[in-house]
Amino acid sequence: MSVNALILAAGSARRFGSDKRMALLPDGTPVLHATLARYAGLFDIVGVVLRPGDSFGLAACQSYDCVPIVAPDAHLGMGASLAAGIRTLEAASTGGLIVGLADMPGISREVITQIRDHLASRQRLVVPIYQDAPGHPRGIPAARLTALNQLTGDEGARGILPWGEADRIECDCPGIHWDIDVAEDLERDSAVRGAL
Repeated sequence: MSVNALILAAGSARRFGSDKRMALLPDGTPVLHATLARYAGLFDIVGVVLRPGDSFGLAACQSYDCVPIVAPDAHLGMGASLAAGIRTLEAASTGGLIVGLADMPGISREVITQIRDHLASRQRLVVPIYQDAPGHPRGIPAARLTALNQLTGDEGARGILPWGEADRIECDCPGIHWDIDVAEDLERDSAVRGAL
C-alpha cells in the first residue's frame, strides 16, 4: 500500500501581511521551499495544494519534484483545499495520506517518516506528540479519505475525523507545533530548525 503526502499551501496568509511562503528564513531559504525539502524523497507522491495562478508555488513544486494541485475554491478556506488535494490523490494513496502545512518548515524528516511508517502498518489516524500536545503532520488512513473529499469552508478535517482516538507518536521535535503566522515566527522557527 502506498502512503503519500499532501501539503496545504493555498492559504491567504492574512495575518502575515504578505505571502509568507515566500518569506525568507534566516538561512535565506523561502518558507515553502524549506517545508517541501522536509517531505521530498520520502513518498512516491508529494502533492501540494496551490491557489490558481500561483507561479511561485508551481516553481517550488518543480524544484522538489512535487505534484501541484490547483484548488479553484481555495479562497473558501482550508476545507476546500484539503478536499481538492484528497480528490486528486485518493486513488493513488491506498495506504493513506500524511497531511502537512506549508508554513511549518521545522518538522523533522524523522517525525514525518515515523508518521508515514505507522500509518502504513496500522491504518489508523495518527498524530505526533511533543510535550503532551498534538501537532502536525497528521496521518489519515485510506478508509477515512472519502469522507473528506467534499469539504468546504475553513474547518478542515477537525469536525469529521475523531482525532481524540488517533494513535499518538511521541517525538522530540518542537517543530510539530510551530507554524509561521507573523514575521516574528521566522526567527522562532529558525531556532527550532537549528535544534533538529
